[in-house]
Amino acid sequence: MSVKRNCLVCDKEFEPCVTCNRDIPEELQWRRVVCCPAHFHYHLPIIKYVRNEITKSEAKEMLQNAIDTYGKIKFCDNIKAIAEEILTEDAPAEDIVEDIKGKAVISKINLSKNRK
Repeated sequence: MSVKRNCLVCDKEFEPCVTCNRDIPEELQWRRVVCCPAHFHYHLPIIKYVRNEITKSEAKEMLQNAIDTYGKIKFCDNIKAIAEEILTEDAPAEDIVEDIKGKAVISKINLSKNRK
């Protein structure tokens, strides 16, 4: 009886490698966590980013490289939000001011532009 898993990137069902080296963490062996080698290139920056092993900009560069090399894919629901977070541009810190309630408000720069 074969074991089935869902790809951690696209959620496609696949047969993971049952003979792969058990001394290496599972998430670092593509045959155990994703359905194909290409999806491992999407998986690695996401897992490293979640573990705080790399910065958002490093993860973005790696993930964008995977997209440029293998094309855009539909991420599974479990990692879609993380992938979007990585790929989203951060607003410069000086452009956002938080009010007491924690809501983002228009920056002083934008307010001055609107007063003209």
